[in-house]
Amino acid sequence: RAINVALILSNKINYADKLNVLNIDYHNTWSLTFHTLKLLINLGFNLKLLNFIILFVCLFMSGVGIFLISKTLSDNLFVSFCIACFIIITNINFGNLDYPVLLISEHTNGMSGQACAVLFFGLIADKKINSAILLSVATLGIHIIIGAWLIAILFLSIFFFKEKNLKMNFFEKKNIYYLLVIFA
Repeated sequence: RAINVALILSNKINYADKLNVLNIDYHNTWSLTFHTLKLLINLGFNLKLLNFIILFVCLFMSGVGIFLISKTLSDNLFVSFCIACFIIITNINFGNLDYPVLLISEHTNGMSGQACAVLFFGLIADKKINSAILLSVATLGIHIIIGAWLIAILFLSIFFFKEKNLKMNFFEKKNIYYLLVIFA
């Protein structure tokens, strides 16, 4: 679906009816996914390659998130790798976020939002709070509901579980640069 929207945004698909609901909706909505794909289409990237990249990035993020969660729970790298591979290969559903989405789905924003959520929880399990904060902010550009949900979970957790061991070095120079790039 994101490829279709990017084609509409880049005027590769033109509707005769300029008041078409899809045309109005997509031109008046901003999404990091849609506009990144629009840029890549305008640069001449092949649509099949873009589909592959979307699927690869989402599956990679989900796989890494599952691996990190499994590693924290089992303390065994091999078992964690096997669990991540099994879940990716069998396409097991982790439940519904904003709407029903599997690991592989035609709903690009939901699929990528779910991948961000799985990676977010994997980063939290691996105690990489700074990366989880940056990912949750970046998720706002991909899927605003899931991004807001992740930010709410993160800040409520920090507020309620004021751990003395939680050392957030969020205001390091590199994290500020990452945040500026994400906001840009």
